[in-house]
Amino acid sequence: MATDRMEASEKTFVFSFDLEKALAFPKLTTSVAYYKRNVYLYNFGCHDLNKNISHMFIWPESEGSRGAQEISSCLIKYIKTHAKNAEKLITYSDSCPGQNKNIKIVLSLLKLVQSSEITAESIEMKFLVSGHSYLPNDSDFAIIESHAKKIQNIFSPDDWYNIIKTCKKKVPFNLNKMTHKDFFSTKPLENSINNRKVTVTGLPINWLKMRWIKLERCKPHIIQFKCDYNKDSEFNAINIRKSVVGRPQYLKNINLPLLYPKGRTVSKEKKRDIMNLLKYIPSDKHDYYKNLTTD
Repeated sequence: MATDRMEASEKTFVFSFDLEKALAFPKLTTSVAYYKRNVYLYNFGCHDLNKNISHMFIWPESEGSRGAQEISSCLIKYIKTHAKNAEKLITYSDSCPGQNKNIKIVLSLLKLVQSSEITAESIEMKFLVSGHSYLPNDSDFAIIESHAKKIQNIFSPDDWYNIIKTCKKKVPFNLNKMTHKDFFSTKPLENSINNRKVTVTGLPINWLKMRWIKLERCKPHIIQFKCDYNKDSEFNAINIRKSVVGRPQYLKNINLPLLYPKGRTVSKEKKRDIMNLLKYIPSDKHDYYKNLTTD
């Protein structure tokens, strides 16, 4: 990661990404709140290793969950906005299979690198070893959480937005509020491929052991990977092309529907608990809670 950081430039865009632990609200001083269910805010951070600038993508659980499809939507939005003209992209993250290292994220980035929305010829994903990883994002999140401990009451998502926006003085975090209209389903991508269990040479595929994934514009149906960080070792290849009559479907031509067309619901029990806490929350913060829809 240190080597790639030194090589980062306008042509090679290097960044790390991670999801912070769920941020609960409302945070109240009354003991009654201790026994009530909270609503959560999710914060996904992207840290530019060249300019040392962090961008935070935030949303409450009423707009989306914290799965791979939400992560991929944030990644795509970040790359389109800040790395559109780079010739090569390198990402760093931990090895969490549910959020970072999975077929949903990889297919989303493979679709992107084939498109005309960015100029990059390749996207490389590198995953740190579990238990031995420390990303710049961890320092960013520590700043947020340390500042939040000094705040006595957090009544609504807006209070969290303000904390994240103001907690870092010299180079403030860039805030991006996400809604359910920003999250897209990867189901059509998954249905269009053959998610094979062996490489083109017949070797079994173990996603947990992957350390380096490479996606290239010139190889629209190939996922390349290594189980080490050795630049001189060869990549293994997975052919995800589906056996169909005629021309295969290219990922770049597949339209993705909204993941939550009408937003996301919360449980009836959670909304009931929140309604019971409204008397401890300022009236100008009530609308968010009253508009929550239940499953």
